[in-house]
Amino acid sequence: ARPVQNLVGSGHSSRRIEAARPAKHRCFGSTASRRPDFLTCVTMVWKGFEFGPAPDYPGGPKGRSEDPVGYFQWKEHDVREKYVKMAQAKILRQKLKECYWKEEVNHMKNCKELAQQYLQSIQGIGVHRVNQGQFDK
Repeated sequence: ARPVQNLVGSGHSSRRIEAARPAKHRCFGSTASRRPDFLTCVTMVWKGFEFGPAPDYPGGPKGRSEDPVGYFQWKEHDVREKYVKMAQAKILRQKLKECYWKEEVNHMKNCKELAQQYLQSIQGIGVHRVNQGQFDK
């Protein structure tokens, strides 16, 4: 029998859980002991998602109704790219705030290049219709 601990004080006093047992290798899920072929071990390092190159726009004579799956794959990739650009703009904005705070009265001269980079980065990155303007064409 494995040791059992009570979760007193955490709002779950009526529940009991089994304490983690040491294993030769740490794997996710409770199926590790029953199905060794179905292991997803911690030793694999997650390096993020890898997406392929941008698919071509499926614009034919009928538009998106000709290839709806291709259209939505293209649209998803386009939105994902815009989210990456928005994240880069947020990083630049944070650096600009820090520069303004650090330089104090000389921020107009010393943070000019960073401000120009930030303004260039926010042009044309809108994902939603509210953000669409003259630069989102």
